[in-house]
Amino acid sequence: MNITYNWVLRLVILKDLPNKPSAVVEAYWSKVGTTEDGKKAVFHGHTTFESDLENQTDFIPYSEVYENDELVLDWVKAKISPNYMAAIDNIILSAIVENVEPVFLPTSTWPIPLNES
Repeated sequence: MNITYNWVLRLVILKDLPNKPSAVVEAYWSKVGTTEDGKKAVFHGHTTFESDLENQTDFIPYSEVYENDELVLDWVKAKISPNYMAAIDNIILSAIVENVEPVFLPTSTWPIPLNES
């Protein structure tokens, strides 16, 4: 079965860190698998970046990331191990084979600041 995958960035969380204002610290995303005959299944995921930002020297501020979903999705993909990526693909394949209806969440992604009191 041939499956085409599409990544969707659903939400980003921002946080002001020392010398890194409005840093993207979390991303909520979906990976959608679609077969040639139009059957779909979705895997929803969440990735954090805050610990990666502590020692990062090439920080990219939110103002340069704004509405650049592909950049953030590249960060997400870089954090996913090959074994976990294979597991995600297997979950999507199983959902398609079992004819599970996909659940799509809102795709609004920009911006959600993290308010800390």
